[in-house]
Amino acid sequence: MAILICQLTDLTAGTIMLLINLPLLVLGGYSLGQKFVWRTVLAVIMISAMVDVFREVLHVPAVSHLPVLAAIAGGAAIGLGVGLILKGGASAGGPTIIARIVAAHSNIRPGQLILLMDAAIVVASAFVFGKVEPALLSMLSVFVTGRCVDLVLNKNAMRIPPAQLSPTG
Repeated sequence: MAILICQLTDLTAGTIMLLINLPLLVLGGYSLGQKFVWRTVLAVIMISAMVDVFREVLHVPAVSHLPVLAAIAGGAAIGLGVGLILKGGASAGGPTIIARIVAAHSNIRPGQLILLMDAAIVVASAFVFGKVEPALLSMLSVFVTGRCVDLVLNKNAMRIPPAQLSPTG
């Protein structure tokens, strides 16, 4: 979202991220409590620091240079991380704050809401940047992210119902 707004304005991505997250953190504080806000602030700081550590200090190479595999692996890693953050009573910032608030007050799964919001951002990026292929790869990553978030948060998601286990099936 910040990259799109950055492309359309003279503001920096960091400034936009701050402008997006501050009101969401205030809303999250009112809706979910101060513990949520401080855990989210810690999560966002840790995510930012670890991205730099893995890339700049440890020089961790890309899992794959094939765009489709990178989209799937990246989506899975992000989904597992965001799922664990949400499970810990925090958020990774941005749309996940909204997802956490809505999920706390409804039956909507956070992964579904994150998928919808991120999909809207990806569709907008295709229009803003005029490139469909990167948007399609991002959409694949967003789908995998949403599914992985739901798998982490739903302990029964991987269980096979007993009726499917019977030999007569």
